[in-house]
Amino acid sequence: MFNSLRTKTFRFLSSNISSGKSENSKLRKDKKLLDEFISLSNKISPININFYKLIDLGKLIKESYGDQTKLTILIFLGKLFWKAKNYYSAKEMFEGSIIIYENFIDEKKRENTEIYVGIKQNIEAMYLEIKNINKM
Repeated sequence: MFNSLRTKTFRFLSSNISSGKSENSKLRKDKKLLDEFISLSNKISPININFYKLIDLGKLIKESYGDQTKLTILIFLGKLFWKAKNYYSAKEMFEGSIIIYENFIDEKKRENTEIYVGIKQNIEAMYLEIKNINKM
């Protein structure tokens, strides 16, 4: 299922997490790793053995990038936590992305409200899911 780049991504992640290293300089320079995180976030499910490693990767790389990229990473982390039914962490990630959007993205770039509306829709859908679970 995973091609060699994905396998390499998880090997890199596993070696850095298990040894306690935080290779921020490597992560900052590795656009392929960021692209792979985003790509896998849309495809992976919590039953995959590497699902939680992908969350760990997102946590590591979000600190290595500027606000515009961090905004994207937070959105994808929110979606991953939501898939894992970790609603509290998902909410934190979505709210963090809203704060970045409102405070740090300059007004010219804010004209694209699709991002903001998308984040709000994710939060609303997640709350609806929680509400439906509580009804059971």
